[in-house]
Amino acid sequence: MRDNKNWKTSSVVMFILLVVLIYYYVFFLNPKNSIDLFESIRYSDDFAEVENLILEGYESNFKQKDYKYMSDVGGNNASRIMQFTVVDYYEKAYIIMTAPGANKLEIVKVEELPDNVKEYLFEFTSLNKGISTNP
Repeated sequence: MRDNKNWKTSSVVMFILLVVLIYYYVFFLNPKNSIDLFESIRYSDDFAEVENLILEGYESNFKQKDYKYMSDVGGNNASRIMQFTVVDYYEKAYIIMTAPGANKLEIVKVEELPDNVKEYLFEFTSLNKGISTNP
């Protein structure tokens, strides 16, 4: 009887430990904003470590030469880290600048995109294989 109680207690403790480890991985080891992402790239040990951050199927969009430049701690310093969201309403598009590194998204600035910038951004994202929030 005592062994059965110990087994149940051990199972509960192991389950709680597993939940805590998953929570820790999801919320503390994955970048949540542009500063976390920058630091994950900048201070990674090698390109393979950063490849885990790339969305599956988009690996060709982040090249090793770009990684080398961005992770060169001694030679290249980022002058600014910015975080943006672009929202397309077909006839208009808006860019929303949010505070980088904040625990929640806080709006810093909203501006309608000029047509040439909108076209550039949508050309840039034409490799996007359908990531969308179309209702």
